Amino acid sequence: MKKLMLVCVLAAGLLFPAAGEAAIGLYAGPKVGFSSTKLTNNSLDLDWKYYSGYNDASADMGDESSSGFGGGFFVGYNFNTRFNIPFRVEFDTTFRIMDVDEWVNTDLWVSNFAYLPVNLHYETTGSYSAMFNLWFDIPVGKFPVRPYVGGGIGAGGVTYDLDANVGNGYIYDSESGSDAAFAWMVGAGISYDLNNLLTLDIGYRYTKANDIEVEVIDAYDASLKANISSKTHDIMLAVRFNF
Repeated sequence: MKKLMLVCVLAAGLLFPAAGEAAIGLYAGPKVGFSSTKLTNNSLDLDWKYYSGYNDASADMGDESSSGFGGGFFVGYNFNTRFNIPFRVEFDTTFRIMDVDEWVNTDLWVSNFAYLPVNLHYETTGSYSAMFNLWFDIPVGKFPVRPYVGGGIGAGGVTYDLDANVGNGYIYDSESGSDAAFAWMVGAGISYDLNNLLTLDIGYRYTKANDIEVEVIDAYDASLKANISSKTHDIMLAVRFNF
């Protein structure tokens, strides 16, 4: 991915000479970098209808963290290009690779006031977000390096694999599940204009999503549900193509 971005930069430098000018204020581009995600308020709930009566199990998974590769794409409009207003609006997507794999032991309440031991398993394979952002480019005159600050709102989610082993031999083996919830983001960064049509950007983003609920249901009508919140730190290098 980094090699691809380098090729994009070199190609854009050849296609868009320094004398060119962005005409309408639109911009778009890719980004890659490092992401660290912390999952908090995590719980697993199993609603099992194999027996009559109340057949529920739940477990607190605690907090888990994972770091790895992240990347995405964005498209936006720069009001400074035609209106001399130092604001940008932007739609941004980010995808992150995660590696959280845990087993949690608890009990399943069944009829006749009995319990069965349950092993609940969850594996988080990735997280993602889609945000509408507003950025303020701090004026620095004609200097090509510009700091910026801003924030946004949108949706953030995770992808889960969920499994359960019940004490009587029942095995719940699910496919992947995914869900998203409301998210907000704040961030800052520095951009550098290589020319009027090409900008490099390095930025930091903090994204928080609450009450993400991932649910999968098997052939026995058993529901295995994960409830989590996520906090993500992203440091990304972006290439901004200005039009």
